[in-house]
Amino acid sequence: MPTQQLILCRVTCQYVDFGEVDQFSPEAVEKYEDALNKAKEKGIQIKALIVCHPHNPLGRCYPPETLIELMKLCNKHKVHLLADEIYALSVFDIEDPEAVKFQSVLSLGTSQYISSDYLHLLYGMSKDMASGGLRLGCLHTENEDLMRAMSTISQFHWSGGVNERVATLMLEDEKWMDSFLELSRSRLAERNKIGRKMLDDEGIKYYQGANAGFFLWIDLRPWLHRSSNGPANDPFAAEDALTEKLIENKVFITNGREMSAEEPGWYRLIFSQDERTVKEGIRRYALTALSTRLTPSKAADALQDRPSDQTQSMMGKGRMPALLGACRDGRNYTPTSTIIPAVA
Repeated sequence: MPTQQLILCRVTCQYVDFGEVDQFSPEAVEKYEDALNKAKEKGIQIKALIVCHPHNPLGRCYPPETLIELMKLCNKHKVHLLADEIYALSVFDIEDPEAVKFQSVLSLGTSQYISSDYLHLLYGMSKDMASGGLRLGCLHTENEDLMRAMSTISQFHWSGGVNERVATLMLEDEKWMDSFLELSRSRLAERNKIGRKMLDDEGIKYYQGANAGFFLWIDLRPWLHRSSNGPANDPFAAEDALTEKLIENKVFITNGREMSAEEPGWYRLIFSQDERTVKEGIRRYALTALSTRLTPSKAADALQDRPSDQTQSMMGKGRMPALLGACRDGRNYTPTSTIIPAVA
């Protein structure tokens, strides 16, 4: 959610720091409760917890036991749980022991863990169906007060008639929809595997367990120059400098700052492009990393000399709102769920 909308809604975010705890594990729920209690000590009233499931940009799914503990936590503190499942149908099979199969929060017998007034699910057609232009989504809730409020607001946000007609035809043609999603998952799995291999070949590390969405969370921290120009108190100055170098090499990729990362040097790679584009993008990542150790003229020569299948740049897609996650680095860090308090 853009900052201006947060201001208009008089809402602010309280991000959760998991330290050395795996944020996808049930043990991470204690970190949520710690953050909630610390907010209360500051006089901040927590209203909702948003979980992006599957996760963006980590591409991992929350296991059922963690979702259950989150429901219990929200019910205990009378906090609304918003499960954003916009990538629910873009989950694929990969050979990764850390990958978790997707289960919707609504499939977990929720009534024994949380009041129906506090549980809400979000979905839209923009990701799984590659239909961002339709601007269509839905909210599943049993909270009657919320339904009335949303119905009132929606009077001013109707989608166009043509959009609705296209979406209806897509959804009603179940045979076509099944085949489309099957092909999509198959291609995502293939591109995910290709992207991982290319990164492995170039010695670029990435977050494990990604079996959903279109992205890998890659680690470019080894190529950060701490002496980069920028405010001395800005830990992301070195990341900004590396991002500029990537752009100079015609590589556009969402950096950690844009994803509200807590540590600089992590980037979101979109692997759902065609193979040649992904290969060229990763080739340029490696060249940019190499250029940090060369003079500008030698770096330019390296870019010219290294083989390439094509010159098309690696383009990143639009990111999920920062409201949905403060993403950190590495194996265990990566907070994505956000506690949202009311300012007044």
